[in-house]
Amino acid sequence: MLKGPSTLIISPICGSNKAVEDFNSEAKAFDVWRQNVRNPYVREHRNVFVNRLGQVWRPDGKIIRDCGRQLPVASREAAAFARRIPVAGLAISAHAGNFYHWMVDLLPSLSWRTSEEAEGIPLVIGSDAAGFVRESLALIGCGSSCLEEVDDAVFVERLDEGEATGARIQPDGAHKPLLERLRMEADSAGIPGNKSAEWIYISRRDSPLRSMSNEEELEEAVTKIGFKVLRFSSHNLLEQSVAIRHARFVLGPHGAGFSHIIFSRPDTHFFEVTPYEAGSANQRYCMARMSRIMGNQHTIWLESVASASGSWAASIEPLIAKVSENIHRDSKESDVF
Repeated sequence: MLKGPSTLIISPICGSNKAVEDFNSEAKAFDVWRQNVRNPYVREHRNVFVNRLGQVWRPDGKIIRDCGRQLPVASREAAAFARRIPVAGLAISAHAGNFYHWMVDLLPSLSWRTSEEAEGIPLVIGSDAAGFVRESLALIGCGSSCLEEVDDAVFVERLDEGEATGARIQPDGAHKPLLERLRMEADSAGIPGNKSAEWIYISRRDSPLRSMSNEEELEEAVTKIGFKVLRFSSHNLLEQSVAIRHARFVLGPHGAGFSHIIFSRPDTHFFEVTPYEAGSANQRYCMARMSRIMGNQHTIWLESVASASGSWAASIEPLIAKVSENIHRDSKESDVF
């Protein structure tokens, strides 16, 4: 079931018809695909080794989960003296260190761990797991005492692996218990400072990836119309989730910060400023898919990317005009209800 309205695709760039068509085609294809999403599985592996990369293999050497790379020699050697764990769940992403893939693909797949039957089952994480991995697991009740850290190899007699979610996520079905727990933690946190910010801008100025050349100017412009600019790298995960839970309008460049859609309240408006290159629609539409599933409004504002340098910038004046128009419209609609 799709809860949110259709994504609005806007572009001020030359040749924008092609850009808008690409994204609208992606949106339509997703809506059709989503109708046939099946219930997720929890796969059980018996008597297997696991390493910090999330690779899983049997004592006879057969690889069950390679995560797109060869099994390190150190892991094969460590298997001979690996410690044994009777039962555990796999909590290692194949995309190590990627916030989006962890929050959207893997974390919701651990919803089985929130059941009474699974209480007490430890989760295997990499010894080098990112801070947000540990923070998010603590939010669902899996603190350090519930974690089994692995380096080169551990042996698990029964390893439970939930299916990666992403666009398969079921907020009113299999993944509801975990999502509700995350949101409950944010709502009960009582963290001051961000609660009053109904309009927030998620800054990416401290990220070297897909950096917007004029983001500082855009931040100054949105501040003038009442937005609070947040750099999520300066806040822990709980503080980030609180900010999203209390926001009614979230603006920012396309990036991992929009993964927080899973924390949001229904009808939150996410306005994503996205660099467009031919063939990029499938990858760049990922955040809008989540809004469509979770029940949010989502706007994608497309900007062109310079073919020679790869740089891009926001069209600030028309962008601010469109954002202001949306805020005014959203406020009128909320007043009606």
